Amino acid sequence: MTETKFQVEVPVRVEFEDVDVYRIAHHTKLIAYLERARVRFFQKYDFNIIEGKYSIVLHKLDVRFTNPAKFLDDLTVNVSLKSANESRIKLSYRIRRDKQLIAKASSELACIDPASQRIALFPESLLERFRLIL
Repeated sequence: MTETKFQVEVPVRVEFEDVDVYRIAHHTKLIAYLERARVRFFQKYDFNIIEGKYSIVLHKLDVRFTNPAKFLDDLTVNVSLKSANESRIKLSYRIRRDKQLIAKASSELACIDPASQRIALFPESLLERFRLIL
């Protein structure tokens, strides 16, 4: 994993279990690569996504596939924070093979109270941390 200011880049290799009979990565695997990068993003900025007083859940995901990823391709998944407010966090993603764009995506994340499983506002302390990296 390489890091730059305000973003995280995660290397991924397309493995045999990721591809179909044509040796092209299935779209669900690319979405899993986005998930992997998002977790690394939260780790980089020390957001406790496992044992917090809040849970961050996926609210919306938009993916545009532009080129196929193929068996044994070495990819880079980039994720960066685009915006944050009291109720939503927006992230932007790019998956590349060298300089070629494979897919781009955006996601919106929401906060829920783990006890009630209801949507909640993000804690101010969390919002302050997001504002520091925007």
